[in-house]
This record gives sequence, structure tokens and C-alpha cells, in this order.
Amino acid sequence: MWSIITIPDAMQRLLSLFFSGGFRSSLFRAGLFLMAALAVPPVCGASSFDGGDGSREAPYLISSPEGLAALGGYCGPAHRDKHFILTGDIVLKGAWTPIGSSSAVEDGTGAFQGKLDGRGHTISNVSVQTDGLAHAGLFAALHEADIRDIHLRNVSVSQTVRAVSSAGALAAFSRGTRFLYCTVEGSVSSLYEAGGLVGRDGGGSTFVRCGAACSVSASFFAGGFLGTGHAGSSLEGCYSQGRVVVTRESGVEFDSFFHGYGGGMAAFLPEADDGVSSTFRNCFSTCTVEADDEGKTFTLGGFMGFASCAGFMNCAASGSVRILHSAKGWAGGFTGDSVRCRYVNCAARGAEVSVYSSQDYACAGGFSGRNGLGSSENCRSVSRVAAHAAAASGACTAMAGGFTGYNHRGGTFSRCYGAGNVEGTAGSYYAMAGGFCGYDMGGSYTGCAASGSVAGTAASVYAGGILGYMADSVLENNAFNSASAISAHGEDISAVHRANNRNGASASVDGSGNVWNGLGFSFGEDDSSPWKMGQDSLPELYFESSQKAVTVFRVSPEQLSLGREGAGGVRIDVVCEGAWNVASHASWAVPETLSGHGDGSFTVTAAPNNSPASRSGSMEVATPEGLTRLLSITQAGSPYDQWKKDRFPVGTPEDQMAPDACPVGDGISNLMKYATGLDPLKPCGSVTRLTVREKENGGKCLVLEWPVNPQAVDVEHSVECSPDLETWAPVQVMETKGKTEAVFEDPEPVHGGNARRFLRLKVTRQ
Repeated sequence: MWSIITIPDAMQRLLSLFFSGGFRSSLFRAGLFLMAALAVPPVCGASSFDGGDGSREAPYLISSPEGLAALGGYCGPAHRDKHFILTGDIVLKGAWTPIGSSSAVEDGTGAFQGKLDGRGHTISNVSVQTDGLAHAGLFAALHEADIRDIHLRNVSVSQTVRAVSSAGALAAFSRGTRFLYCTVEGSVSSLYEAGGLVGRDGGGSTFVRCGAACSVSASFFAGGFLGTGHAGSSLEGCYSQGRVVVTRESGVEFDSFFHGYGGGMAAFLPEADDGVSSTFRNCFSTCTVEADDEGKTFTLGGFMGFASCAGFMNCAASGSVRILHSAKGWAGGFTGDSVRCRYVNCAARGAEVSVYSSQDYACAGGFSGRNGLGSSENCRSVSRVAAHAAAASGACTAMAGGFTGYNHRGGTFSRCYGAGNVEGTAGSYYAMAGGFCGYDMGGSYTGCAASGSVAGTAASVYAGGILGYMADSVLENNAFNSASAISAHGEDISAVHRANNRNGASASVDGSGNVWNGLGFSFGEDDSSPWKMGQDSLPELYFESSQKAVTVFRVSPEQLSLGREGAGGVRIDVVCEGAWNVASHASWAVPETLSGHGDGSFTVTAAPNNSPASRSGSMEVATPEGLTRLLSITQAGSPYDQWKKDRFPVGTPEDQMAPDACPVGDGISNLMKYATGLDPLKPCGSVTRLTVREKENGGKCLVLEWPVNPQAVDVEHSVECSPDLETWAPVQVMETKGKTEAVFEDPEPVHGGNARRFLRLKVTRQ
């Protein structure tokens, strides 16, 4: 008879190793340490971070709401050198307490002053609903901080303190802070001042490629991006989208101040003693801006409410501006009111600019409502303009202009264009309507043009193709579209403008329709005209086509897992607005290209890993502005080493994880369990199963079966035979790639008698 026996490997040696006293004591001590670690409760502060020491080289790592909240413990000047990085998206739950103190924000005592890099991650569900905080937002205050690459989503900030207070999605207050590639989406409201991104900037801050898409409302200062600003701030490539509303909240009374300001980008920039207060370059707003309160005076602008000593270059506003009811109102498609500001290559192209006043003044301009002592160069507006002052008595005046409603105390306009119908209506007193400016005092106009119809209705009407009313005005080489109508009290008076004057300055009639002066116009009718265009065409500004929302910089994929044999030409896609470059922090992985511009890609080549251990490295993709993305790369070494990492707890002694070790004393080595997919920490009987199978020819044969770990690609499975358990001979090397089970059918038939044949499974590491 045949005897059938299966033999496990190296049982005695592994059993003696497992039951050694040193092994048992080490394992026991590791268990005590683990229990002690679990018994320690988490604390706020550094323990809430995922790593790092706060230095530039090793920033604190944040991936949770607790880690984000821990920033509150790192405010004030003592922590201004601390660095923090978000390592993943964060979803907040419940009410959020703003980071930093709402007291002493002016000198930065309670403000966050560190460096926070969001690495393109989002923070969602920022909810601040309170009537007890003067400063509401993700941050209460920032002072000379650096905030970059953070994106807030589903923001809801409602600040109801009935005093001087600020609300902003990212920060309520900032001073001297750098904001880089930050965006916010949601709603922000305040009883005093609110901004989509920042409520109030105390001056000296820089905003580069930041954007707000918010619904913003406030009683006194509401801005789609910034509520109020101060001297020394600058915005480059920023934008705002959404809706801005300024209105008096019920029960809120400020005896000495009943004036509301609203702007698609910012509400208010106060006067500066000297120099330029703030600069805006390559920025745009698409916000609709509205106000509604008959007892209040409003100043609204599609881009800026009120600005003093500010500079604007290559900026645009495309939202409508409406003052629905007011005591007095000033509205402009770009700026509501400005003093000593400079505008270059700017545009206002909202559908409508309208003001309805129940008392004294209604002033509306396609670009600026009121302008003083400033300059505008190569700017344009295309809005329909309407100013209605409804009072039946008193000094009720409506001023409406295709470009400027009221230009006072001088101001210069060069190569500017106003397009859109203009209407000024006053219940009493004056209506001043001009294709370019409704009411001018001491302004200078060179090479400007207007093309919309002009209409005025009041006790006395001043209506003109370029200017409605003029006093000490200087005009040179301007043009008004001769196909457009000019009317007073519904009477067409455009014919009187065609006589002897190519500046198209002003024509006026009193209540009886008498012509006060007759001035002509030209609009591209001869070679000397600066405006060469058809009747319905508009001069295009070069920058407008390039204005767009922030594209979040990213690489895809963010992680590579490579085989030990290496890889060539693995593609990595890059989404970027501008230039980027690649640096490798792994000597064994090389990028094909080191730089690019805009959306593009590069490939990665990795050398074979001849080490038994796996290895990891990274590549850094960075922009000149300082944005960075890491491409993490891991390359497999020995699959057995990865199996050890997955199967054995941290702290297990290395000798217990060796291939020939048997940590549970069942006589089956780690290598055998690795090859067959068994748990090295659980004892088992036999790895193989041996049966006798009937063959088709009527004979019988031995069949050996066992499980296979398909991840164990560095081992060889073979079957050996022996007649006496001493001398073993190979029978067959098994093909196990991609399999989960192996079956060996012995080619030798089963015989009777005393002949014996033993089979065993042998596993060899390659």
C-alpha cells in the first residue's frame, strides 16, 4: 500500500524561536505601550496636527476640523514664524468659531500672523451665525499673515452685532496680509460692513488671483470682494461674482451716518493723505449691485462704491447697478463716486445703471456716477442709464450721462467712450442729460465719443450729445453719433447740434423749449475723427477677453505606485493658469520635462528597484507665484516586505517577521504563509490538501492542492516527491501567476503493495 504524507517546513526551529522568553517579553511590552497610548485623550494644539513642527522645512500638517481649529492657539506676534499646510479637504460640522480674537485687531494682538498654505484643498460648510462677535468669518483677524491656495465652499456668515463690525468669508479683518489664489463661495451678511472675501482691510494687504462668488448684504458697506479698504492695498487678477445688496436693517439707527455704500468689488476706499490709496489691476466684477431704502443716501458702483486716490488698470464691471429707492443716490456702472482716481483701460458693461430718488439728487453714469479731480484713459461704458429724482418741490436734480453723471472739480477724460441710452427725469428743478456726461464743471474731454440717445424731462432740461450742462469745460476732438436722438420734454432737438461744432458739446432748452445754445458733432465722418467705427460697433479693450475666474492649480494623478521593475513615460497632467516647473526629490525618478505654461503634461521615468525594500519619493510642481503641488511616488521593493507591513502590527520585532520565522508555533513558516495567503499571526493545520482521484483510464493518482497569494510574485511554488522522507526529488514547478489556487496531479499512478510515495510543497523566494 502507498503511504501519503505532507511535510511542513522548518517546524522545530520556528517553534523554539517563538517560545523563547525574549520574544514573549518584547511582545508583552509592546502591548502595554499601545494600551497606554490609547488611554491619553487628544488635546488642542500641536497634538491636533498630523505632523510637523511649524518650521518652514516641516510645517504643521492639517487634515481635520480639529487641526484647523487649533490655529486659534497660534495667534499673535509670538507665532508669526509658524507655517501650516492643509493635507486634505476639510468638511466642517456645526457652528464655527472664527480663528483669532475679535479684540485688538488693529495692532494684531489677537490676529493670526502665520503662514497657511491650503495646497488647493477646500474647506466646506463654514457657518458663523452669531450676534456676539464683532468680527465674523473663518478668521476673525489676520495681521501680516500669508494665506494662499485655500478654497472655501458653502460659506454662511451672518453677523448681527448692532455696532461697528465686520464680516467676510475668509476673514473679517486683515492688515498687511498676502492673499494668493484664494476663492470663496457662499453668503455673507452684516449689520455694518461685509465683503465676500474680507470684510475690512486695514491697509497694506495684497490680493493676487483671488475670487469671491457670494451673496453679500450689509447696512452700510457691502462689497462683493472687499467691504472697506485702506491705503496701500493692491489687487491683481482678482474677481467677484454674485449679488451685493445695501439696505438699512430694521431697528438699526446711526444718528450721524445714514449713507450706504456698495460695490461689486469693494464698497469703500477712504481718502488718503497723499499718494495712491489702493491699486486694482486686471480685476473684474460680474455682481449685480442694488440698494433699497427711501430714508437713506446710497453710493453704488458695479466695481467700486466710493474710492479716493485709487488706481484702476485693465478692470471691468459687467453687473447692473440699481438704486430702487433712496433719499439721494449716486450710481455708476464702474464707480459710484470717486475723487482723485485714475482709470486706464477699464470698462463698465452692465445692462443698466439706474437711480430713483424720492428727495434731492439722482445721479447715474454708465461708468461713474460722480467724478472729481481724476483721470480716465481709454475707458468705456455700454449701459442704459436712467436718473429719476421724484420730489415735486425743492432743489430736485437728476444727472445722467452715458459715461459720467456728474463731473465736478475738474477731471480729464481721454479717448473714452459712452454707449447706451441716457435718460434724466426730475419732478422739479433740473434734469441734466448728456451722451457722455450729464453735468460738467471744469472737466477736460479729448478724443471722447458717445453714441446713445439722450433724453431729459424736468422744469429745466440741459441735454447734449457729449455734455448736458457745461461750466468752464474744455473739449477737443470729441464725437457724438449723428444717428442718435437728443430730446427735451419729448421734443427732438438733435437738429440744433449739427451746426458748426465738431465737439458736440451741449445744447439746452428751458421749459418752453427755447434753444439756449446750438453746438454740432461728428462721429467718424472725416479723417480727423479719432473714432473710426460703424454706428453700432464698439471699440474693444484688449484685456477683457482674458478675464476669467481662478483655475485651481492641480496635478493628476497626485500619487504614483510603480512596480519594482521601474516605469517609463508615465504621464502626469497639469492644470495651471501660467508658468510651472518640475523638480524631482527622488534620484531614481526623472521628469521628462522641467517646465511648462498653462495646461499641459510631463512624463515620469523610474529606474528598477533592486533593493528588497520599497522606496518612496516625490516631485514638486511649482509656479512662480509660490503655489506648489506634490506628486508622491512609491515603488515596490520586495512584495514580502509589503506583506510584512500589512500583516504585522507596528512594533513587532524584526526576527519574528523573518521568512523562516514561525511566530505562532504551528510549524508553518512566514514564507509559506506569505506564498499561500495565510495569516502569520493565526495557527493553522496543514497548508496543503492531498486526495486520491480516479483517472479517466480507470487508474488512480495523487492530487495535491493549496491556496495561492497572487500578490506574492517573488516566490516559486514547486512539488517534490520522496520514497522515504529523506531523499527528495523535484517533480514539477507550478505556474501560479494570477491564480488564487494551485492543483498538482501526480503523473505517477497509485500502486498496491508496500511501495511508498511522499509529496510536499516547496516554496522558494526568488
